[in-house]
Amino acid sequence: MTKNFKCPHCGNRDPLKMEDNGQRVTDADLALLCVARVAPGRDSFDGRANPPLEVGTDGKVVCGMQWTPNDD
Repeated sequence: MTKNFKCPHCGNRDPLKMEDNGQRVTDADLALLCVARVAPGRDSFDGRANPPLEVGTDGKVVCGMQWTPNDD
């Protein structure tokens, strides 16, 4: 990824903690998934995940926000 994207849920900007679907940044079909480790609850989707997200030894879970940045 060459653009500096920001997770709309947790605010993560680290490109190493985001996954994409292999589309180019300019493609309308680009989708991103935030895999940053965040506190459970307000900063993650742990309460809505089925099965629930695993809490790591650090007490954090994966944010889990998936979005299409080119919808703006």
